[in-house]
Amino acid sequence: MNCFKSKIKPVQDEIFDLMDMNGDNVVGKNEVALVAKYVLEADIERAEIYLQSLQTSDPVKHIEKYVGKTVTKTELKQLYPRVAHEIWLNQILPELKRKEIQRLKQSI
Repeated sequence: MNCFKSKIKPVQDEIFDLMDMNGDNVVGKNEVALVAKYVLEADIERAEIYLQSLQTSDPVKHIEKYVGKTVTKTELKQLYPRVAHEIWLNQILPELKRKEIQRLKQSI
């Protein structure tokens, strides 16, 4: 055995050989169901970790990952689909209007 060969490769070979016992490169339904269960669990675990990191992140720093430090209207328009239209209409737009009215009142 090559000393540079990964230690993972032999384990992978054994796993995939056991899933394809007759060598036709087709995995049976039982094997797919077994592997799918573990893949789904791993995906859920990764999603939970990502959700925790999102919940503790700063909102501005979060969008800066997508648009950079200087945010343009064009970049914000690209983020538009990430938020439901109803939220833009019922929450964001009214808040922007309130802030603009407040800004105008202060400038008088």
